Amino acid sequence: VIASMHCMQGRDMYEPTSYTGLTKHQAVTTYLEDSIACLGLYKDFDTYGHIDYISRYMPYEDQELHYLEHSKLWDQVFKLLIEENKAIEINTRRLDLPSAVESLTVLYKRFKDLGGRYVTLGSDAHYPEHVGRRLQEAVAIAYECNLQPVYFKKRERIVMKEGL
Repeated sequence: VIASMHCMQGRDMYEPTSYTGLTKHQAVTTYLEDSIACLGLYKDFDTYGHIDYISRYMPYEDQELHYLEHSKLWDQVFKLLIEENKAIEINTRRLDLPSAVESLTVLYKRFKDLGGRYVTLGSDAHYPEHVGRRLQEAVAIAYECNLQPVYFKKRERIVMKEGL
């Protein structure tokens, strides 16, 4: 079961109007605060999906998430996941962008530094030709961050063997 955030303040992050009147700092703050609220309420999931979903749609020149700009909020998100021994997904959707790989790697390293252990790998495939895309890049990030790739079968965590 994957938990993921697609809305902030009841608005779908996919919709451009969700960002009307918000600076990037305000939008990311809202996204993280809403994530913290949801993680405090809902615990029946196995992995936390695509932490950079907002990056796909926010209409700002820099669409990356930078740990240092919201370090306390990111730490709260990660600690809530770690307390429940949850995995976090490395989503491959944006891993063709060097800027995304760089900013996400910082976030995954922080998750590890705080005590996180597990990652799932997801290609977020909405089309058959996207199944498995950039999984090697996700595996490389996992190992660079010293995080253990896992998958779930009937909600039981299974450690992946090295490589794919």
